[in-house]
Amino acid sequence: MAAKTPSRYGRSASPGLTPGRRVTSPTSFSTSSYSPTITGAQKLNVVTRVTIEGKAHRDKDAANIKMYLKMSIPLDQVEPGTTIPLFPEENIKVSLSQVHPLDNNSVPYHFSSAVSPLLNNAARALNLPARSPESFNEAFNLSPSVINASTSTASARSSKGNTSSDAPGVVDERYTGKILVSGYNISYVLPKAFPQSSEPHSRISFGSRRGSVGDRNHVQFMAAIELMVPYVSRPPRAPYLLSIPTPRCLHNNIKLRIFPPRDSLASTASLSDDDAGSWDLTSDPHVSRPTRTSRTTSYNNFADDESSDSSASGLLEGIGIQGTFPSAERIRVRWAKPLKNIANGDSTGRWQVGTREVQGAMICTVKGKMKHPDKEGVEGITMDVEYKGTCKGVWFPGVATLLGMDVGLVSKGSDVSWVTGYPNNWQVTGGTGFTGFDVGTPPSTDDQRHDSFDSNSSHAVLSAMAAKESTKANSASSSTSSLLRAPLPVQNVADYSFEGSASAISSLPSTGASMAGLSASESVPSPPPSQAITLHINMNELPSRNTFTFTITGTILITPKTPGTPSPIPSGDESESDPEPVLLPGFTVFGTDSEVISIIVRNEIDRGSANVEVYNSTGDYRRDAQVRKTVLQKGGHTKCGDGGGRIALRSVAVNGKLPPSRPRTPSNQGHLNNSHSSSPALLMKMLSSMNQTKRNMPVIIPSVTATVTPLVLRESSRLSAYAVRVSLTALADPDSEWLEFGLGSLGQTSSSNRKRLPKVDLACVSVEGVPVKYEATAAAKQEQDGDVPFEQMSGKEWISWVRVHIGSMNGGSVVVDYVVKVDDDGAGKGKGKAREDAQFDVFLPTFAVPIGRLEVIVEDVPGHGITFLDSNLRYRQARRRLLHYSGEEFFYPHLRLILDSSPSNSSPLSSWWKSGLYMCLISLVVSCAFFLPLSSELRRVGQSLDGYSFVPGSHWNDEPRPVIVTTTVYSNTRQWIADESATPEPSSSEDIYYASPTSSITTTTTTITATASEIKIPRPETPPPQATWESTSSSSSQGLQLDYDWASWQTLLAMSWGDLHPLRDKLVESLESLWQIFRKAYHYPLPPP
Repeated sequence: MAAKTPSRYGRSASPGLTPGRRVTSPTSFSTSSYSPTITGAQKLNVVTRVTIEGKAHRDKDAANIKMYLKMSIPLDQVEPGTTIPLFPEENIKVSLSQVHPLDNNSVPYHFSSAVSPLLNNAARALNLPARSPESFNEAFNLSPSVINASTSTASARSSKGNTSSDAPGVVDERYTGKILVSGYNISYVLPKAFPQSSEPHSRISFGSRRGSVGDRNHVQFMAAIELMVPYVSRPPRAPYLLSIPTPRCLHNNIKLRIFPPRDSLASTASLSDDDAGSWDLTSDPHVSRPTRTSRTTSYNNFADDESSDSSASGLLEGIGIQGTFPSAERIRVRWAKPLKNIANGDSTGRWQVGTREVQGAMICTVKGKMKHPDKEGVEGITMDVEYKGTCKGVWFPGVATLLGMDVGLVSKGSDVSWVTGYPNNWQVTGGTGFTGFDVGTPPSTDDQRHDSFDSNSSHAVLSAMAAKESTKANSASSSTSSLLRAPLPVQNVADYSFEGSASAISSLPSTGASMAGLSASESVPSPPPSQAITLHINMNELPSRNTFTFTITGTILITPKTPGTPSPIPSGDESESDPEPVLLPGFTVFGTDSEVISIIVRNEIDRGSANVEVYNSTGDYRRDAQVRKTVLQKGGHTKCGDGGGRIALRSVAVNGKLPPSRPRTPSNQGHLNNSHSSSPALLMKMLSSMNQTKRNMPVIIPSVTATVTPLVLRESSRLSAYAVRVSLTALADPDSEWLEFGLGSLGQTSSSNRKRLPKVDLACVSVEGVPVKYEATAAAKQEQDGDVPFEQMSGKEWISWVRVHIGSMNGGSVVVDYVVKVDDDGAGKGKGKAREDAQFDVFLPTFAVPIGRLEVIVEDVPGHGITFLDSNLRYRQARRRLLHYSGEEFFYPHLRLILDSSPSNSSPLSSWWKSGLYMCLISLVVSCAFFLPLSSELRRVGQSLDGYSFVPGSHWNDEPRPVIVTTTVYSNTRQWIADESATPEPSSSEDIYYASPTSSITTTTTTITATASEIKIPRPETPPPQATWESTSSSSSQGLQLDYDWASWQTLLAMSWGDLHPLRDKLVESLESLWQIFRKAYHYPLPPP
């Protein structure tokens, strides 16, 4: 019974119906309700024979493949309903499948060829015995299955179209199992019921033949599967390739017909021409042609629709491949048009592949200098080279799989040679598909190689071996791929492999030849580094999209290319101070459509201290300052552009010693062009001065002073730049004529600062007040292609590197002035007041030698205030004066400032207005504190003047009325003991009197007339006491109050400045408290400085 196999492309709607049983006698079956599961822990090999038949079509994207399997199920190792993986699904599609049981002698139970033509083809392809006249249902007394249109797809092919339920030979799926896609594998689901082997109900006679020991407890089935296998690759850049997954099995057959290269209507006479249609066809593993064909004649009666799909004697129509092949996970079949037999220039006789895209990364690690072993007087740079290449889209239009790829080291402007003491060869490793390498002759650039890799031609043909050699190689490998050399599999082992597979055996001769060539090359001189390297590639092992990776490493010596004619001798200053840069070589893959290579230069000098200067690949580095790219110190690295670069090695004096190649004669600002033009007297004078200044101690800079001045444009109140003046004492080193320092920033800068590097302009460099020669290496601008212009080194990013030629002025005063423009994008971020603040980093010099004392002074800016100052300097002497002592080599001074650039601060009128407001407020407070104690006194004076009338006409200036003062005299009757000489006198007073109960009172009335100048007290006559009492008391109280008020004014007017000192101290304390409050409010939220 044929049924569609459930897959991820299409699942069956419902399982088949379970047939009803016709029980005439008890029949024993092993049934179970066990559900199908995936057996992932142990892979069980149940397939004992595989036959593949199919046909490839020109105008379709897939080939129609039919796979026939013979399976033997061990009952003691499986459970009913278990799912057994057969082979990987990959990218194939299962369209139809059918399973039919066999008896213990591999004889199919009876079935109808008209109802199940697929089973008829399976029995014929598997070379099974003639079918039994008894069906499976009759053998086990089962009722026939109910066949309907949905489950009997194969019946639709029969000419009669019979879908009767009485169709003979149809077995229920419950007893046959089914084929489905499960877990990315084409799997077989075992039946849910097995007949017991102890009750043979089959009435078939097999003569005297007995089943083998291995078949006594096994159940056998045959399966037929229709597959749609798509082409993996197609011309023009690849052959036709079919990859058919297969189960592991010892007996494997294939018969595949492919379409002819020309139209079928073409005459056969034209096929004998050189341009006639023929295919180069190969398979992996190799297919061995059968010597004879034997088929059972009972399977020659085919259905109406299968007459064009079989041939007992071989392939009758078209071209194809037929034969047996060893066990493998898949079989690959390639066919393509034969390539023309042209010379390819490869010493190994391999076809050369093409590549769509190559991405290479080359790391050049500079180790130092070395003289050329063969060229006298030529000095070069030694470096370790590591090249990693990634080739995408490796292609070859032919059917060959063991191919070659040429890679060479190209050095246009320099000579490359091996380094003595290091291996004089390349170390090559590769990824998947790499089988070895060989060093041959460099590829030629003539028309032969160019035509081989013409990417614009749709019929690209590569130079390769002759077709006869390819045929001989195939026939030789076929003899070694015999099935007798493969070990037999073990049933209980999870998986097994075959050592005699064609892929492994066919690759041994080429690999052995490659190894033999390498061993033989050891006795002959090593080829130069520029010799081409042929990488061996196995196309069958390349991963998806044909990506291939490899790595080449080695140590080489790079020297300037020897010129054809002697060049003029440069001046002594140029030849000694500026070493000649050398152009970096680069690896390239020949035969590629596009190639991108990136070169990274590292400074890893083993001995001494030297800097590596990196230049662009083009341009005059002597005249164009932008050509120089960066300076690398030890441990630093940088990335060159796409066009490569040039490097030069320059020694640096750190401990007072220089190599012999360094000039020791000062140039004196260019007045002495070379050492030969100097007079002996001048030379002796300079030598004596150097001997006097020579010191036997490490080089150190005693003192460095940096003054930072923020700069503001007139038309703008925002900070635009800042100037730095560096004053220091030159190195007291007679062997050093150059003073070097760098301007850098921390490596962990913000992303906004990385977008645009600050621009540093050197205004002037002078030694003892005289301008001198200097060199400034600025960072190149970042390009659109993402090239890194100035790489990070030692945790910093160098913005500029300055070299000052101090000549013989050792110990002199050096002054360097430079201006740094501040990026407007990085200043003033945030909201509110934060937008008016300018935050920037100050780039201070970093020296390669220790520093004794470093002082940084930040000057004030009119209209701006420093609200924040951060630095890594150890001491802060004042608010804008920082100090640091005992700085180590490459000590990086970091300084960050935040300036308040508010428009109100930059306006002079607003500043005067604020100052006036502060003065008025202070005056008001002083006045209040001074006049507050006098308020009560003034109030009393006002109250005392209320009794007087100063209104005109009120006779205020008339002579006052007489005032009557009453005087009381007391006579004391007490006895007092006193001196006899003392004469007692009666006492009389106006305001003091004494009274007692026994005293007598004598009242005397006195009239007092007061004027403006004086007061007279006459002796008036005694008036009645009662008439003068009220007026006398009222006048007395007013007079006393007036005298007290005038006395207070006289005391206040009589005070001196010395008496106001306590009040002054109190006032000063109040003002200080008020000032602190104003400061905190002004600098909020920051603390006052």
